[in-house]
Amino acid sequence: MALITIVVSVLVALTQAPPAPQERPILDLDPAQLMKIKWVEIDGSKDPKAVPEYIMWQHVYRFIGARHSNPDFERALEAEVHLAPSELAIVDTAAAAQAKRAEDCHARAVREQLALKERLTPTVTITRLIAEVSLECRTVDLEAAENVLTQLSGEGRNSLRTFAEKIRRTITISVPAHELAFFRLPR
Repeated sequence: MALITIVVSVLVALTQAPPAPQERPILDLDPAQLMKIKWVEIDGSKDPKAVPEYIMWQHVYRFIGARHSNPDFERALEAEVHLAPSELAIVDTAAAAQAKRAEDCHARAVREQLALKERLTPTVTITRLIAEVSLECRTVDLEAAENVLTQLSGEGRNSLRTFAEKIRRTITISVPAHELAFFRLPR
């Protein structure tokens, strides 16, 4: 299985993490200052539990959603996850819903950020409010993943959880050090 790597870009960081009170918001930094940001790498192969659960499930559902267009993903899923056809339909529906939620959450964050900027809202306030949107979206993702698990048989649930943990060990993420605590929320 290919290593899944995510680099949390400055744009994503803007929509997901509030700055520490003593720091200037990342929105206010010029390119030279951006280069000075300390990044922390989270390597799921070394410490899987350091990869937040919401990230794990987002990746699992992206993988499942991509299986229809990628034969390697399809084979990996068939080999790793043992689900009855009705359960696979539930998981496919969840993958499509996850993709839609991700799209909607991003659009909402951008929309709210632009509206706040138009009202000349201070950058620190904008960053905090966008972080709240991000946290709300993460919580909904986790609730949706838990809901899917409750709909599966014991074997299906264990199989999907085992697969999710395997995916978790393939994830490498880089996060600005000052945003690490927020990145780990809610779990």
